Amino acid sequence: MRKNVVIVAILIFLVVDIGEAQFLLGFMGKHTVEMRNALSKGKRVRIHCKSKNNDLGEHVISKDKTYSFTFKPNILGGTKFFCGFTFDRTLHWFNIYDQNRDFNKCKEGSCKWEIKDSGPCFFDWEKKGYNQCSKWDEKQH
Repeated sequence: MRKNVVIVAILIFLVVDIGEAQFLLGFMGKHTVEMRNALSKGKRVRIHCKSKNNDLGEHVISKDKTYSFTFKPNILGGTKFFCGFTFDRTLHWFNIYDQNRDFNKCKEGSCKWEIKDSGPCFFDWEKKGYNQCSKWDEKQH
C-alpha cells in the first residue's frame, strides 16, 4: 500500500512539473511589437527603440506604414523597450513594451500600437480597436 502511495505522489509531481514546463515554454515565446504611423498630415516619424541590452537603431516610417521588432521576454520579468519618436522637430518618449504592463495584454505575443500626435494607442484585442491611448512620457527612461 505504501509503495502505491509513493508511485501516485511521483506521478502527480511529474504531471504538475510538465504543466509548469509548458507554461514556462509559452512564457518564453517570442513577442512582437508593431508600431503603425498614424500621425496627422502625412508626417513621417523617426523611431529609435532600445532596451537595457539592445539598441534597435533608427527607422524612418512613412504615414500608414509599420515598424516592428521581435524579442523574448525575460523569464524573471522586467523586460522593457523604450522608444524615441521624432516628428515636427520634437522628440517624444514612451515605454513601448513593459512586461509588467503588457505581457497579458498582447494577444499570442502580438503587441500592436498606433503612433498618433498626442501619443501611442494600444490595440485592444477584445474591442478590436486602437482605443487604449497614452500620453507621451515626460522624459527618457
